[in-house]
Amino acid sequence: IYSLILFVAGLNKRWVFLGLIVIFSAVIILKVKFPYLSNRINNWHPFLTKTTSHSKIDLQLNYSLSAMGHGGIMGQGPGNSTYKYLLPESHNDFIFAIIAEEFGLVLTLLGLSLYFGFFGFLLRRISLVKDYFGFILASSLIIMIVVYLLINLGVVIGFLPNTGLPLPLISSGGSNLMISLLALGIIFNVLKNSDKVAYQQKETDFNEENLDS
Repeated sequence: IYSLILFVAGLNKRWVFLGLIVIFSAVIILKVKFPYLSNRINNWHPFLTKTTSHSKIDLQLNYSLSAMGHGGIMGQGPGNSTYKYLLPESHNDFIFAIIAEEFGLVLTLLGLSLYFGFFGFLLRRISLVKDYFGFILASSLIIMIVVYLLINLGVVIGFLPNTGLPLPLISSGGSNLMISLLALGIIFNVLKNSDKVAYQQKETDFNEENLDS
C-alpha cells in the first residue's frame, strides 16, 4: 500500500523498487525467525510442502472453496447458504464465499464489476483534482480500500494466505464499516472542495473577461 502511495505521489521509481526489495527481505527474515509464519503458509497450501495439516486455516480455505463451488452459476438464493454454518468467520473475513454461494458466479462477478467500477470512477475524478494534498489524500484512501479488497478476495479463493483482513464495506464489524465510510467521506469532501474551487476559478475568469471587454 505504501509503495503504491509513494508511486502515486511521484516518488522516483527507483526508490519505490528499493522499498519493495526491503519489504520482501523483511518478510523472508521474519519467516525464518518466526516459525509460526511458515506454519501459516504450509496451512495455506499444504501441497507446496507435502504436509497433511488440517488446521483451522486449512479448514477455512477448504470450506470457502466448497461454498463457492456449491453456489455454481446462479447461486442457491439469498439466505439459502449451507456453508455459513460450517465456515469459520463466514460473516467477516470469508463473507465473499457466502455471497458467491447464495448469488452465484454471474451476480458475484457483476457485483465485483460495480465495486471496481465505482472506485475506478473515483480515481478518475481524483486525477482531475488540482490540490496536491487533496489528490494524495484521496488517492491513498482509495488505494487502501482496493488493496484490502484484493487481499480479502485472494484469501477467500486461496491465492493468498489468511491475513484476517475483512471485506471493505461488506464484512461484519463496526470498526471496518466505520473506517471505510470515514475514508469515503474524506474522498467525497476532497472532490466537493475541488469542484467548488474549480467553479470559483471559472467565475473569476468569466468576470475578468467581462471587465476586459
